[in-house]
Amino acid sequence: MTYTYYADVRCLDNETLFREKVKLLSPYRQQKIAILRHEKDKNRSLAAGLLLDHALAAFGLQERSVEYEIGEWGKPALKYHPEICFSLSHSGDYAICTIGDKPVGNDIERERDGRLKVANRFFAKEELLWLYEAGEEEQTQRMLPQTRPQSGGQLRPPPGGGDGAAGPGTRGRRPRGDGGGGRDRP
Repeated sequence: MTYTYYADVRCLDNETLFREKVKLLSPYRQQKIAILRHEKDKNRSLAAGLLLDHALAAFGLQERSVEYEIGEWGKPALKYHPEICFSLSHSGDYAICTIGDKPVGNDIERERDGRLKVANRFFAKEELLWLYEAGEEEQTQRMLPQTRPQSGGQLRPPPGGGDGAAGPGTRGRRPRGDGGGGRDRP
């Protein structure tokens, strides 16, 4: 089974909350955050680590307790848990974590002008109809998780809305039957 979680990182603009949450992560993740120059990049990286910590809880693990190994293409993996695969990405105000028992991949991209031009080039006819039937704000929500080509599914907020399953600032979790390939961006 594969799960994807995503979070709005703007809550981490609060310096007190940021300092509190960064202590929850492993020295490996803390170092990755510390070497980043811009506060927004640090917030995105922290949020990705927190999502991974939440996702690992389903396997009885904590992010701060696991060891990593780096694969030949630079993708981190859990050293003593090869049965658990994960992928992290972040961009703009969001971070995303996909985790499962098969190789997984995800990618999230900051919204840019011309996104519908890209959709016209790459989306199937049914996807375009679904996208164009929405207003501008809804189009943004529908375009937010850029995971469909890699994960074989679509991420949507949980039924009834709310903060979702991954804690404050998160929006959704959806099980998937199979994951896809992809590059990790911790």
